[in-house]
Amino acid sequence: MRIEKAFFIKAAILLSIMLFFFAAPAVAFVGDEDNLKLIREYVKQVPPLTAYGKDTKAMVWQRSHEYKLLADGSMLVRTKWLIYSESPLSESWRNWKFPFVGDERVTIDEAKIYDPVSFELYAPLSPKKAESGGLSWYEINVPPLDIPNVLVISYQKEYPGRWNVDDAIPIGLDLPQWRVEIAVSVPHGSSLTWTTPKDRRVSHRLARGVEDTYIWEFINQFPEGINALEEGNDNFLIFSMRSGWLNAIKPLEDWASGLKSIVPEAVGKFIDNNKQSAGTEILQWVGREDLLLQDFKMSDVRRSPVAIPGEGPWTPWERTVLTAHWLSMAGWDVRINWLPFVVPEEDVPGTPKMISRPILEARTPGSSTYKVYDLESSAIGGATVPDSLWGETLCFYDGNGVQLKQIDRGSVGDHRLRVKWNLELTELGEAKGTLELNLNGGWPYVVFGGKSLFLDLSSSMRVYPTQIVVRWNEGEISERQGDVRIVYPVSGILGIPSDSQMLLRFPMTAFNFLEALGSMDVGSTLRFPFLVEGIVTLRLPQGFEAFSMPSLQSKKDGKIQWEQKIDEKSRGRIVEANWRLLVNETSINEETFLTLRAGFKALQQWNNLAIPIRKK
Repeated sequence: MRIEKAFFIKAAILLSIMLFFFAAPAVAFVGDEDNLKLIREYVKQVPPLTAYGKDTKAMVWQRSHEYKLLADGSMLVRTKWLIYSESPLSESWRNWKFPFVGDERVTIDEAKIYDPVSFELYAPLSPKKAESGGLSWYEINVPPLDIPNVLVISYQKEYPGRWNVDDAIPIGLDLPQWRVEIAVSVPHGSSLTWTTPKDRRVSHRLARGVEDTYIWEFINQFPEGINALEEGNDNFLIFSMRSGWLNAIKPLEDWASGLKSIVPEAVGKFIDNNKQSAGTEILQWVGREDLLLQDFKMSDVRRSPVAIPGEGPWTPWERTVLTAHWLSMAGWDVRINWLPFVVPEEDVPGTPKMISRPILEARTPGSSTYKVYDLESSAIGGATVPDSLWGETLCFYDGNGVQLKQIDRGSVGDHRLRVKWNLELTELGEAKGTLELNLNGGWPYVVFGGKSLFLDLSSSMRVYPTQIVVRWNEGEISERQGDVRIVYPVSGILGIPSDSQMLLRFPMTAFNFLEALGSMDVGSTLRFPFLVEGIVTLRLPQGFEAFSMPSLQSKKDGKIQWEQKIDEKSRGRIVEANWRLLVNETSINEETFLTLRAGFKALQQWNNLAIPIRKK
């Protein structure tokens, strides 16, 4: 009976895969024995998915990257993934794209799905070659599977004429990882510069020979969320045979200069019709979605001017650089800056892979003030600084060398996050009203992750007690000059009635990004100082009053302060609770870290705080 069941399950899976690909021709590149041997080993070694959290449905068993310099100056990169899952992968893990430009070459060695129970091949997957907007790529689409499976994908990419071995590899992913291995081979005696910002204690092995091979290994990596409050939080291994900021930035400057000849018809019309308003019209026009290729990261795809379509669509990097040239044509004073993933304290790997994206600094004709533009982020703009860039360090080429400059972090008053509850309570303990969020400065970027404003924040904030329901999709959102306001309808149970008395709990919100501060390392730096505050206004039922108010701990001195209090108003008919956390220190030394943790601990009691109320 079990054999029949296993047979039908496998048949159903094979059928679903065939239907998914419309019976595309199978690819069988590499023999299966090596893969099955690895799968058997990992089945024995790797903890179950539940060890990484009850909601974990997939993980990376193995990720390997091998780099070497060929005799003709080409850089060859071989990459292999083994991904185990027990349910359909998320869209970002199901859709794989391998772009190539110019004379670059991509080879898909294998793309297969295996059964980790019977240790057999389920089915091969068929890569497809695609072209769009002047770009070419290979694409692998993984079917959604609801049973345990292992996805194996390996590929290699060759970069002719590179005469360098360089890259920026993200170490942390949104999936757990059991084993990550990176091997970088350079000619014997050649230098290699690298940086590992998140953990300076990461060591490497060096195998010397005809080639010197540097090997880094990372074991049992938990999923990594992005703590946008922390400066330099990007967890990358970045390396290059060259060193220095000039080698990182000058190739980008040369590439950007070569794009000046690209002027779309619409831009020409804006400038010819009214040069005074042309710059504003250009900024509005380049925001059109049909002009942007959003599937490709520009650090991997940098096309030559002859390969870039004059009327679009463009990659995010191309769009930003082209916009700089067009604004200059409209009479604006524009500078192109480059935002690095990290700013190493010592040796700088000399590779353009150091750069996250280009940033514009521009001023209109006759103005003395520069404004910063981050076109790759759905930035909420203040007067001069978008929400994505407070406290960030930018690089710019001044014609002779590369200069670094830090954008102002602002003051506490520039970065406020307020949570305001306005509720009315019934005699049965039911509450109804609104939850209002107000955020400005750098907070919109922290809360929305650089994406367009959206309503459902349930994944980044939790509400206590759980009996309170926030109707996330019914909220109303507005934005004005960098200030974001969202109002949600809420309802639920806050009171536990007993005869003529009631035990009243207070609603509370907990934010993932604030809790992440508790796991920061001593020596970390915050992007900006901030103020977080909560206000709860509760109107009691007719005839009820509050009594026996608790005494709450506060700290009102120093650069890190917290304050909490509960008051009664209107002769006890309205209860108002307030708490606030002020952080006016961005360098996290040991004393600051302990004080910050003490503040969080003091505020955590609001998750279970309750007061008695009674009928008069």
